[in-house]
Amino acid sequence: MIRRFETYAFLPGTSSGSEERLATVLAEAGRYISEVLYCAVGRNLSDAPARLVWEHAFESAQSYQRYMVHPYHVEMIDRYVLADSPERIVEAAKGAGLFGYHCEDISRVSSCPGRRVVLLDIEPAATADAINALVDKLGAEAAAGGAVATGAGPNTLATTWFDGVNPLPIPPPKWSHVWEAGYLSLPDAETPPSLAISPVRRFRELRYELVD
Repeated sequence: MIRRFETYAFLPGTSSGSEERLATVLAEAGRYISEVLYCAVGRNLSDAPARLVWEHAFESAQSYQRYMVHPYHVEMIDRYVLADSPERIVEAAKGAGLFGYHCEDISRVSSCPGRRVVLLDIEPAATADAINALVDKLGAEAAAGGAVATGAGPNTLATTWFDGVNPLPIPPPKWSHVWEAGYLSLPDAETPPSLAISPVRRFRELRYELVD
């Protein structure tokens, strides 16, 4: 399964009505595109430069590829987000952009109304054991803070966003891994101790609640 996220900041002067319209268009993608297995929009509560977070999922790279050329994507989503669209309202240079990871199941995380998503820049020399130990520590810390479920994986979609498989000829992603936790009620903002030590070089956290 492909777990995919996009974050959006808005151009200066964008009306609240236009922001709501984009949020609605994104939230309804799963209604019109059968390949979208899960779809939700959240409002960012952290200090990261993004207003909306759109999360969704696909069964396979093939279903993701069909989504990319679906008429709803082309006619409804692209009109608000592509740089060459006269109706664009988002500021692509801000926010975390597009990221995601492969996983077996997202049902426990996606059933929660509150999210913490942490983008991690992990040392390239870090071993698999060190990364797994970090994920385990983050999971334990999140559970102690009320998290119902967690998920994590390498940020594979940052460089394969076109078809979900083939890397694009672009620089390595700023964030190497994605970690997330689902909450029934978001706790107060607090940086887990594990984020301030090796093998984490830097991180960015998104905290958001899903829009009904």
